[in-house]
Amino acid sequence: SVAGMRMNGSEGVVDRWDSETCRWVVRLADGECKSIRNENLAMLQPASGGRPAETGSPDTAALYNILCEDGDTAVVEPAFLQVVKRFLPKMDETQLRRLLLLQPKNPEGRVDVPELLSQLVAPLLGDHTLR
Repeated sequence: SVAGMRMNGSEGVVDRWDSETCRWVVRLADGECKSIRNENLAMLQPASGGRPAETGSPDTAALYNILCEDGDTAVVEPAFLQVVKRFLPKMDETQLRRLLLLQPKNPEGRVDVPELLSQLVAPLLGDHTLR
């Protein structure tokens, strides 16, 4: 969009992950907050004081695209487990079942992907400076 192109090169700080829109809310230098898709951001400076595992930019867009390839943001348990097995092949069935029990679910019992991603990235947010 034209408005989006005007923001190119702007810098801001991640405020939070919006699980409903699957976008980062970024506070710009002028104090205004914008909701921005993951693929439109680049990390300039990781959060200060974070452990090494916390300083990388989580690629939630890729995981979202894999889990929600048909456009549905809530996936059935077998589909969720298939993706987990693909990325964590050494997990046994007991570990997979435990993991599945911990995931947020919608009223129909499907894994709620935006909420899952929100819970995954919340501890990683810190104070990332983005462009």
